[in-house]
Amino acid sequence: MVSRFMREFALVFMIAFALGACNSSGSTSNGEYTEVVKLYNTNCGICHGKNGRKGLAGAKVLPDSKLTIEGRIGIITNGKGQMMPYKNLLSEEEIKAIAEYTMTFE
Repeated sequence: MVSRFMREFALVFMIAFALGACNSSGSTSNGEYTEVVKLYNTNCGICHGKNGRKGLAGAKVLPDSKLTIEGRIGIITNGKGQMMPYKNLLSEEEIKAIAEYTMTFE
């Protein structure tokens, strides 16, 4: 039996994926930066928001975080609280790129 939380989470994940697929997140001359922004928006933006300040479903406000890059990589990789782990969905390089991108939020 699938819990209510898992059904709701699956729905949120599917919405995030759909929004990410439809989202054009600003154009830059750096294609890698654009790809990281797309990865973040697709996988993280639904709860954390495009600027890291949304805080949906208990998500932390990322600009206020004191976590190091290693700490962020660990949480993205293994999850924490209601946040699912991404170790089976994203490569180590993608996780690191997203963690580095979140360090730019002010």
